[in-house]
Amino acid sequence: MARQRKVYARRRLLRGLEKVQAFVDRLVDRATRVGAKAAPYNPFYHLGTLTIFLLVILIVTGVYLTIFYRPGSDRAYLSVLGMDNTWLGSLMRTIHRYASDAIIIVAFLHAWKMLISDRFWGGRWLAWVSGWLMMVVIWIMGLMGFWLVWDQTAQWLTEYFLGLVQGPFAYSILAGGDLAASTYALFVIILFLHIFIPPAIL
Repeated sequence: MARQRKVYARRRLLRGLEKVQAFVDRLVDRATRVGAKAAPYNPFYHLGTLTIFLLVILIVTGVYLTIFYRPGSDRAYLSVLGMDNTWLGSLMRTIHRYASDAIIIVAFLHAWKMLISDRFWGGRWLAWVSGWLMMVVIWIMGLMGFWLVWDQTAQWLTEYFLGLVQGPFAYSILAGGDLAASTYALFVIILFLHIFIPPAIL
């Protein structure tokens, strides 16, 4: 009986959230209406498709950026600056950056819609679990891309986390060794994962 009450309370909460989402959907429908007929331009109805579309954009722009990117703590940031100095490279970096931000937001909204619509039970559990795994992977890929730029913020975060690790690798870097030689393999590994994991999702 107690379990039934918990299930009922949870579903009642979901119904309340679903009503809020339905209200937002109606507002967006009005904003995207063409004449007297509602147009299918409400992005909340196409979040899954938008996620895949943004992932394709990230792959295409990422391939271009990879051609000119040079791994290593002594070359990574300089290669990024070199791309920024050309209009096409700067455009590709801008699209890649904003698409990476957008895919995180869209993937979260897609998971939110599935949650409040109670579409994660029965045969939909696999899509629910795989969707969350995909969102975690997207977050990790974003962090990797942020680190690969190797700007001042990325270097500060690296020093901070190496200080937390306190391992032989961290000591060899913090002790004043050759940073370029010590981190080159790490750059290559992270770049490899950053490139090949997104296509594997598709």
